[in-house]
Amino acid sequence: MPNAVSVYQNRVRIGSVFIGIVTFLCIITSTSVPVWKITKTFFVPETSGLWQFCNKLSKGCTSFENVEGFMKACQAFGVIATLLSFLTVLVVWCQWFSSKVNTVAILYVSSGVCMAVSLSIYASKYKDIEYGWAFIVGWCGVACSFIGFFIKLLL
Repeated sequence: MPNAVSVYQNRVRIGSVFIGIVTFLCIITSTSVPVWKITKTFFVPETSGLWQFCNKLSKGCTSFENVEGFMKACQAFGVIATLLSFLTVLVVWCQWFSSKVNTVAILYVSSGVCMAVSLSIYASKYKDIEYGWAFIVGWCGVACSFIGFFIKLLL
């Protein structure tokens, strides 16, 4: 018969894996989808993200060619956050039977901070715009990464 501590630890581990997967999905979706910014030119909605600009009238997207420095920084931090969140899921899964939390906690915080830096740089450049759903999903990924960090501290 399992004791109460092991049941608690298993639930926390399951929660940590779940939060890790949600964090990864939020961050990769936000980084890859071109809906960070929504603008309307002559009543035609246009969206853009880190990699592309899309026009709803022509129903097509164009990749950015000459990228400014701030956008390169956003792209770099977004990619790093994606890689760190994926690594977090792998490490959480591999450490299922281990109580070592330092590595996973550091990965959770690192991925969240990188994504927060990317989103903050973007928001500082575009202040008076309508942000798209991918931008908001990115912030949800940041929140999930910090929730995952606190969950790992409970072990």
